[in-house]
Amino acid sequence: MQRDKETILGHHREKSVDNRENKPYPKSRSPHYYSPGGRLERFLKWKVFCPSPVMSNVRGEDAMGMSLIVAFKKKVSPYGKIGNDHMALGRSLDLLDKLSKKHGLQMLSDFHSVDPDEAAEMLDMDPDDLGLKPLEWYDPKSGLLAVRGLIDLIKTKPKAIKVSADILGDLEGIAEELVVAEKQKSRFHFSLLD
Repeated sequence: MQRDKETILGHHREKSVDNRENKPYPKSRSPHYYSPGGRLERFLKWKVFCPSPVMSNVRGEDAMGMSLIVAFKKKVSPYGKIGNDHMALGRSLDLLDKLSKKHGLQMLSDFHSVDPDEAAEMLDMDPDDLGLKPLEWYDPKSGLLAVRGLIDLIKTKPKAIKVSADILGDLEGIAEELVVAEKQKSRFHFSLLD
């Protein structure tokens, strides 16, 4: 499939075709997926990418929406190279970042990273066209500070964000994963999984 960045972002969906079969992109995706502000644009905006092994490890579940995951630099017992799906966080990343920024906390998006070559391969684009930095790995201690800061904030101000119970559960799950990564001396980064 050959697509330019503007088509990927959905600005010209009606002109976007799969060159192998000359068909429009799958109708199984909602029109919002390709529209400005849709999921694919969020994917590129956040510059978050889950490598192929991660994408194939969704445990056979048909996930509805984005899920935040922790990717580990080396295998971490009992998770392997990726942590669990955190659907509430995937749906709320923008809100959580705004909340973090408002209260002087480090944002979750500060811990994301993308492998430019793998992202380019997935999107059938040239890595230089994506403008991504090289893949980065972060210290779990720093990630824990950000996650625990959000946990404390939501516990003291539960009305600060909708569905705070779901978000709080996911944040606590990520904190557990980062504690294990710290004990096993593995760096991490966050990724989004669609």
